[in-house]
Order: sequence, then C-alpha cells, then structure tokens
Amino acid sequence: MRKILLSSILLVMLTSLASCAEVKPIAKSELHEKRLGLYTMMKDATWEGRIRITGDVYVKKGATLTIKPGTVIRFDTIAPRLESQGGRNMFSVGGPGIPYFPGAEIIVRGRIIAVGTKDRPIIFTSDDPSPRPGIWGAVNLLGSNGDVFKYCRISYAYNGIHNHASHAKVTKCIFHDNGTALSFMKANFNNTCVMDIEDNTIVGNLSGISARYAHITILHNDISNNKFYGIWLHEGDKGKIAYNDIMRNGKGIFLFRAAPLKVHWNNIAHNREYNIALAVETPNNVDAADNWWGTIDPVKIKARFYDKRTDDSLGLVNFRPFLKKRVPDTVK
Repeated sequence: MRKILLSSILLVMLTSLASCAEVKPIAKSELHEKRLGLYTMMKDATWEGRIRITGDVYVKKGATLTIKPGTVIRFDTIAPRLESQGGRNMFSVGGPGIPYFPGAEIIVRGRIIAVGTKDRPIIFTSDDPSPRPGIWGAVNLLGSNGDVFKYCRISYAYNGIHNHASHAKVTKCIFHDNGTALSFMKANFNNTCVMDIEDNTIVGNLSGISARYAHITILHNDISNNKFYGIWLHEGDKGKIAYNDIMRNGKGIFLFRAAPLKVHWNNIAHNREYNIALAVETPNNVDAADNWWGTIDPVKIKARFYDKRTDDSLGLVNFRPFLKKRVPDTVK
C-alpha cells in the first residue's frame, strides 16, 4: 500500500514538473515598461516588451525603429497642446499652436520596421481605461521609405497608419476602433506616396481606407463594418483594388474627384447606403466589371450606386459583366 502511495505521489510530481517545463519563461523585457515622450530618436533603435508613449516620439531621418514580435505599445491620453505651450505634442500643422494629431503619436521621418508573428503580434493601442476611436494620434509616416507593418494590431487611433509621401507595406494586420484605419496622400515632401495594403482585417472603424494622390495596391483585405466608408478615394489616385471583401460599411467605395478607376474581382455587397457612391465633381466613369454585388438582379445592383443614374453631372459606374457568385479566396 505504501509503495502504491509513493508511486502515486512520484507520478504527480513528475507530471507537475513536465507541465512547468512547458511554460515559456517571461522575458526580462516583458517585466518592465519603458516610457517615452517628447523624445527624438537620432539613431537606430529596437523596441521590445512593454512601451508607454507619454507624448510624441520622433524617428529622425536616417534612423530606423525596429519593433520586435510581441511588443505592446500603449499611448497615453494627452491634451492637444504643443510642447512650447506646456503640452506633449512636438509638431504643428494647419496653423500656429495646432498639433499634427490631437493625441500622442510616433512620427517617422526615418524608417519603421514593425514585424510581428501570427502568435506574437505587435500591439499599438490606447492606455486609457475607457478608450474610444481617435484617443491617440497615429503612426505618422512623413516622407519615409521602406516602412513595413506585418502582424500588427492597431486600435483606438485617430489614424492608425498615416502616410504622407512615404513608401509602406502593410500586411496581415488588424485595425479596429480607429477613427480612420489607414490614410495616405502625397504631401509637402519630395517623395511619392506608395501604399501596399494586402491581407489585412479592417473592421469596425469609423472609416476604413482614405487615399489622395497616391499609388495604391489594395488586395485580399476584409474591409467590413466600418461606420462611414470602406474605401474613400480622392483625386490623383492610381493603382489596383481587387480580391477584397468590401461589405456592410456605410458606403462601400466613395469617390471624390477621382481619376478613372478600375475595380475588379471584389465582393462589394450589403453596404448600408451605397456599394459605390460618386461625390460632386466626379465626372469620370468607374470600370467596376467582374465584381459580385450580393445579387444577380441588375435593377437591384444599379440601385446601390450613386452615379450618373441619379445625378447627370457624375460619372457612371459600369458594372457589366458582373459575377453571378461570390469571389472565392478574397480573404486569405
């Protein structure tokens, strides 16, 4: 009996030790929180573990910020006030005393490489106990090149990733509860604006993607359930929009002064106001053939456009031929 009891105790101990051996030890970097604010990064740096942004962080031209998998970056809620006024914002725009964004941000003139993994994504979010869309600023790219975001989760920003005349690639990221998930445009920098957005989840934001004077590639994304619009294209945009799910947004695709555009092989359906809407001063037609519209009834398809059929000053959404079934494998 005693031998049986001892054997049982030994088995429990061995099982417990085996379980403990499977637990990954906590990295030293994860035990401490690094705080940064009103800080200029002059040379290459690497972030890992827990980072708290207490005010603007500026990555100067020539410097590269590398962020390791599993890093959690939280942004303080700050008043929209410049450093010269006792605030925590470093740069102004649009007038004296007006911060670039009304919240803390990472401003990149150099380069940012934020590559997580599926199991250890990089998190950009608010430190506020009751966060809301727009409570912190943005990851703000200003005339930079070679920026990469992969397996990141970005939430509660004013603009999740904001690209001014930069070259950036965003893949396998999740954007939710932001003011605008991704925005980009050619601005006052001697550089083109190039944005590759592929295989992302852009769901549950106030607005999805906004572009102006940009070279865009928007492929294989889930762009759904955004309050105002899925994609808003302004004047001067060029590129490709294909193999996306653009569904259940306020407007699916919204065009303002947009150049002639091709939109093919997407699922564009069940958006609350219109699947495609043209705003004033948009006389160019839209080549929207070979998409699935959630129905095969041409009358119902046309009813979900705001274009020349409603306002003679606008261009026409040309949707024929249209697909009779949903495009497969849009979201990988």
